[in-house]
Amino acid sequence: MLVQVNKSGTVVFRIFLLTYDLEKSHKLEVQISIMKKVLFVLIFIISFFSFGQLSPNKQKLIKPLLTIDYAESENIGVGGEYSEIYKSFENIKGKLTNQDLLILALNSSNSLRFYSCVELIHRNDKDVINLYVYYSDYPLKMKYLNGCLASNENISDLIYQEYQNIFDIKKTLELELSKLDKKEIDENSVYKEWQITLDGINKKLTSEFLQNFEQIRKLKKEFDERI
Repeated sequence: MLVQVNKSGTVVFRIFLLTYDLEKSHKLEVQISIMKKVLFVLIFIISFFSFGQLSPNKQKLIKPLLTIDYAESENIGVGGEYSEIYKSFENIKGKLTNQDLLILALNSSNSLRFYSCVELIHRNDKDVINLYVYYSDYPLKMKYLNGCLASNENISDLIYQEYQNIFDIKKTLELELSKLDKKEIDENSVYKEWQITLDGINKKLTSEFLQNFEQIRKLKKEFDERI
C-alpha cells in the first residue's frame, strides 16, 4: 500500500492487492498473513484520515445513514415493500468514488459498511477481496433484514452471499425461462421482466467480476478449513 498526498493536500490511498495463484500456490496461509499486516496499516491510516477524505457535500449525503447499524435488502416484509434504508444508499452511491466507498466500508456505520462493500462488488473493485479478508479475520456482526428474514451476519459472510445470490438467481431464472418459448416470454410482462433481469446478470458477469468471486470463494474455503 502507498499513501500519497496530491497537490491539493488530499491524501490518496493506493492499495496494491496481493495476488496469488490459488490453484498452484501452497503458501496461501503465508500470503493471507502478509495481507493481514497490510490491512492493519490500512485500517489505521483510514481511521485517522477517514472523514477528512470526504468532502462536506459527501459528508452531508451520508449523514442519514451514519447512525443506522443494520441493513436491509431492496424489498422487505411480507408485502415486499421497498426499503427506505436501501433507497437512501441507492440515491447517493453514484456520487461516491471507489475510494469513498472503501473508507466507508472500513470506518462507518454498519449500514454504510455493508452497502459500500456491496457497491464495490458491483463495480468489480479488487479491494473487495481485501475487505473479505479483513472482516474474516476481524468479524463484525450486524443485523441484516433480507426480505422477511432477519439475522445477525458477519460482513465477510454478507460479501460472499452477495456474490452467491447473483449466481443463484441466474440459475433459477434460466431454469424457469427454459420452460417457456419466446412468444410466451414476449407476451407476459412478468416473464419479460425475468428475461430482462437475466440479461442484466449475464452482462454483469465480466471476467473481473468472476475473478474476484473466484478468489473470495477459495479464500472462504481456506478460512472454513481452519475452523
